[in-house]
Amino acid sequence: MKPMLPCFAILLWVLVVADTASSSAATDTKLASRLKVSSNHRFLVTTDDRPFFWLGDTAWELFHRLDRTEAELYLADRAAKGFTVIQAVALAELDGLKVPNQQGHLPLLAEGYLVPEVKEGPDNDYWDDVEWTIRLAGQKGLYVGLLPLWAKYRPADTGTCERYGRFIGERFKNQSNIIWNLGAEHADDLNGGHVKSFPHAGIGWMWGQKGRRARAPATGSSDIQCRGKNS
Repeated sequence: MKPMLPCFAILLWVLVVADTASSSAATDTKLASRLKVSSNHRFLVTTDDRPFFWLGDTAWELFHRLDRTEAELYLADRAAKGFTVIQAVALAELDGLKVPNQQGHLPLLAEGYLVPEVKEGPDNDYWDDVEWTIRLAGQKGLYVGLLPLWAKYRPADTGTCERYGRFIGERFKNQSNIIWNLGAEHADDLNGGHVKSFPHAGIGWMWGQKGRRARAPATGSSDIQCRGKNS
């Protein structure tokens, strides 16, 4: 992969919620519990205030290139080795919009448009596959550091980015083991004008969460802040 832009800050989105997970998640006793910011605002802890140590492994192509058997083997291996976070991206960088995943599904209705392809019923579209993998990770005590998309996939149309952000925020709002991750893009992506729509994907995501508090701490020279109204 190309070197990442060193001055571009990683914006870490951490859900801070008081309500319970969805009924389907609540019935899964093994599912990793939600994270929150510690009372001194310096650390991540679980909902019962246990310290959380981030030991991550990067698997950007997790949702795109692995079938379910391979995903099971990979996640089991990483959990056994003591990893706590698997970093993955919803829209894969390497032909993720052109080549179907191992279940034969594409994420979008058409390349170049951030319009998700969604079909009625369980386990029959790309986003069902993503959810299946995220839930499997949670059952193994793993969190998924989920990047919604690479900057090169963001069109200059801010409305399109906001709608996609709203979709993915709504789609996965009840997954207790997601750490939302936005940033660390390539220099050529950011210099190509995609950065103008960058905050709008984050704002849409926050609206998709329907009022859940979020924080987007930033460091470095970037002044882009995806904070929205309720941050």
